[in-house]
Amino acid sequence: MDNLGWVRELIAAPDLEALGTVLDARLRAYVERDVPADARVGA
Repeated sequence: MDNLGWVRELIAAPDLEALGTVLDARLRAYVERDVPADARVGA
């Protein structure tokens, strides 16, 4: 459920370029954070 917002952003992306932008931003934010204490911690 924590990733539902992310999934909704992907579905709403109007084209592949927008989809790539969303994925890039989410993955960059994930990498910039430290390792989560709980594997279920989402974006």
